[in-house]
Amino acid sequence: MDAYKLRPALYYPYIHVRDERWLKSTLLTVGSVRRIVPEDFEVHDLDEIRPYAEVTGPDDHPLLDIEHPHSYEVYIAQKEISDAIGSHEPLLRNLTRETAAREFESDQSFQIHRAKAFELIGFLEERELAWPCERRVTHPEDWVCVHPVLGEAIMTQTAIAIAETKGLDAVTTSWRVHRATSSTATGALMRSILEAAEAPKDEAPDPAATLSQMVMETTFDLDALSASDIASILRDSPPLTDFLARLRGMTEDLPPIADDAELRRRLTPKVAEVRDEWERWKRGTWWDAARSLTDVANYRSPEAVSTLLGASSIALVGVGTGL
Repeated sequence: MDAYKLRPALYYPYIHVRDERWLKSTLLTVGSVRRIVPEDFEVHDLDEIRPYAEVTGPDDHPLLDIEHPHSYEVYIAQKEISDAIGSHEPLLRNLTRETAAREFESDQSFQIHRAKAFELIGFLEERELAWPCERRVTHPEDWVCVHPVLGEAIMTQTAIAIAETKGLDAVTTSWRVHRATSSTATGALMRSILEAAEAPKDEAPDPAATLSQMVMETTFDLDALSASDIASILRDSPPLTDFLARLRGMTEDLPPIADDAELRRRLTPKVAEVRDEWERWKRGTWWDAARSLTDVANYRSPEAVSTLLGASSIALVGVGTGL
């Protein structure tokens, strides 16, 4: 069995993480999470999320860390969007404020901080493809609104550029962004955006990542874990990485399955097997000595979680190697 290495993941398209359980299970799968934050931007995390930005992991960086979007690679990636728009002027009507309001029942639904794409936003404002975020309470002058499809494209291109440069995977809770990211052909992505057509066909989700999320939700008492607990687990990583390597091995017999619901249905029988496997792996480790991470009283059936994951599943996109 190949060795498994925890590999940091870049979270996008948003700055703030809202779901602590999602963050916990993601950290236990990838080791650390980074998010795209402009320089001089003051983050306002929820009280339950703040400790993850303060507690350091095995790499001496916070479990929830920051990546700034200012680099030559990001500039080039965002320029591809402006170039594509510039060569498709007749199609701009699909990305206007009026179209966003009609298709999404709001012209304020996708907001981008200016510092994430300063030059691109200036280009969009000149063509009336970016407009004021009038409903923002704090610092509205620092934000613009765009058509959600265009906004997702901007953040997808930005995330891919950062992830490839830094050797990160990409992780998101938004299935629409996951779908866009799974297409590595920039031209196809740009065409789908400009034509307001269906995004390129999704690649099959990583079955090991999906199984990992199902196991985290059914086997571990995530509510009992603090940020410090997770940092300790990651420092004592051999039992965790061995376990994750086992998950990868258990999914090797599956064909590519692009449908999330079908993939979860096929993985459900493996969850009980994984639960037994975990009990064997954790004996004598930090996990067993410090506390039991499994709690029968809080146990959720794989069938129930397969439904839950439809709304909150981890979307893990391997930009390089990794899970």
